[in-house]
Amino acid sequence: MSLRLKDMNWGAVSGVVALLGVAVFHFATPMPGEVRKGAARSDSEVRADAAKEGAEFAGVRDENAVRLWQTARDEISPEAMSWVSARARESFVTVSSFRPQRTNDLDGLYQMNYLVAAEGSYQDVMRFIKAFEAEDSLLAVKLVQITGIDGATDNVRASIGLVAYLEDQDG
Repeated sequence: MSLRLKDMNWGAVSGVVALLGVAVFHFATPMPGEVRKGAARSDSEVRADAAKEGAEFAGVRDENAVRLWQTARDEISPEAMSWVSARARESFVTVSSFRPQRTNDLDGLYQMNYLVAAEGSYQDVMRFIKAFEAEDSLLAVKLVQITGIDGATDNVRASIGLVAYLEDQDG
């Protein structure tokens, strides 16, 4: 008696394959809360790692503190506008607008957003944008959109999203 494919019970074959898959999954994956050998760490190791991470966090916090504004919240916008205007003059770029946007309160860290519209040659606009990457800059670039003004020159119009950070002095 020969076995023909027409006579095979494909439902039974599918069931056996599914049962084998479940068995493999059950024995190959660890149970929740199960600790593999060598994975457990002592309390002293955990504390040492926590102290190391805390020291690294303090270093990053000190490094970022120089990028926070050290002035009153209502004085940031005028100072930011004068800083942007000075960089625009240095880069030969025309700033047509400087608009404050909504301020976000991030648990004691204020994120003050600004939108700047600038025009100039492509190279000058790129120089203007790169000025915000300087170490003395307290404004960070959040968004850049550049559009060509006309096809005959390399003049472009840029919309630049800037952000200033201020730590809550009361928090």
